[in-house]
Order: sequence, then structure tokens, then C-alpha cells
Amino acid sequence: MPTAGKKMAVLAVLDDQSRPLGLREVLALLPEGFSERTVRRWLAEFAADGRVVRTGRKRGTRYQASRADADAGIFSPAALETVGHVRQHLFARRPASYNFDWFDSYEPNTTSYFDPAKLATLAERGRRRVDQAPAGTYARQIYNRLLIDLSYNSSRLEGNTYSLIDTERLILQGTKADGKLDEEMVMILNHKEAIRHLVDNATRLEVAYDEICTLHYLLSEGLVPVSYAGKIRNHGVRVGGSTYVPLENQDMLVRQLSNVAAKAAAVDNPYEQSLFLLVHVAYLQA
Repeated sequence: MPTAGKKMAVLAVLDDQSRPLGLREVLALLPEGFSERTVRRWLAEFAADGRVVRTGRKRGTRYQASRADADAGIFSPAALETVGHVRQHLFARRPASYNFDWFDSYEPNTTSYFDPAKLATLAERGRRRVDQAPAGTYARQIYNRLLIDLSYNSSRLEGNTYSLIDTERLILQGTKADGKLDEEMVMILNHKEAIRHLVDNATRLEVAYDEICTLHYLLSEGLVPVSYAGKIRNHGVRVGGSTYVPLENQDMLVRQLSNVAAKAAAVDNPYEQSLFLLVHVAYLQA
């Protein structure tokens, strides 16, 4: 794992915990390949730049992810205003429905959710080290790391409480974490199968309605009734903690998901295309 990835893993361990941890506790929650000396140095760096709060001395030193002003280091002033709005109590926010005009206003390869500088940075960071190697070949070279990191972070977005090391043990050794729900284990293993599908078919996959449904089937198997896996819903849903009211008509959902897939397929830049799909598939809640 690259140094940047290892540093993020240390921060993720602290972020997962609600209490301060000692150095040895942090090391116990990390995968293999992390030296005590290096992690100690990184924790000191994190404490110096405010990302980690350090308390105690010597053997009593404890570390905890910093919560204060965390948003200010991530979001722009305009985004912070939006964050402040959605953190208001529900009664203070107006209900919002699906905005077709916002979707229609996006023009592939003209509109961009990323600014040019960020796209250039992503292209540089994502450059494959094996010159001209096909995407599938490169993906297999980083396969285990991809399985673990993507399964962990994606499941975490859904409220999964598996730690990074728990996820690694489950994926590589098949070992379920003690005290965790079976649904959490199934969620991570479903991610493993979905990623395997993407890697195995990388050279021929295209962004399409059917492919989105296939991924939904792989991710939801065993977590929803069989009749719902890979299918467009035929009932209304609500988003917890939100006043957003998604579309409810099944025929309309089918048409709009087809429109999302078609528009995404027309986007040339892979990073912009990925962000477009992330935003609009989630927004549709089909």
C-alpha cells in the first residue's frame, strides 16, 4: 500500500472509534505492514496539523480523531453553507422533490462537476505505473488492496461498523468479526463480488441501464427480498434525516435511470463520469 494510503488507514482507524486509543491499540486495528515507529511519527504529524488530538504522556499517550473544525478543512465556503443547511432540524427545512431541470441542464463534456485543476490532479494520481497496461490487467495487480479498501469505504458509507482490519480478515481469510451483525458481513462480501465482476469484465463493460441493475443485484443479494434485487422499486421510499422525497412512479424511475445511464455514457472523462454517476444514481434512489 502506498504511504498516502497507509496514512489514511491510520486516520480511518481513529475515525472509527468513539474513544481515544493508545499506540498499541491503533497498531492492533491496522493490517500487517505498519511499523510502530512509522505510525508513531505519523500520529505526531497528525497531532501537529490538527487532524488528531493527543492527550497524556509517554505510555499514557492517547490519540483521537479531531472533530473540531473538521469540515472547514474539507469543504469550500459555499459547500459549508449547504452543510449547515442540511444539519438543521427537519422541521426547519422545506420538502424537496426530484429536480428534472438540474439533470437536464448537464451537458456531457461541456458541463463539469470537477474543475479542470482537480481533473488534472486526478489524472496524475490515477496514472497506471504499467505503461499502456489494459485496465483489467492493472486492476488485477492491485486486486486485493482494491477489494479491501473499496469494500471497507463503500460499506462504511452505508453504516457498516466493520473496521479496516475486520474487512481485510473477512475478505482474505473468510473470518467474520466477533460481535458484528450478519448483514454487515453479507454487505462486505457482496461488495467483493461486485468488484470481482467489474475487474473480470473491465475490458468490455459499458455504462448502461442493465449494468447498473446488475451491480445493484450483486450488492443487494441477501440484504433485500429477491424480488427487489437488481430491480427498479415499485414503492415509495424516504431518506433518513432528509426532507427529500424521491420519485415513486416505477415507469418514471425506469425512464430516468435509462436517461442517467445514457448521459453518463456520453461523458468522456472517467473521473467526471464517475462523479456524475455517483451523484445522479444516488439522487434518483431507483
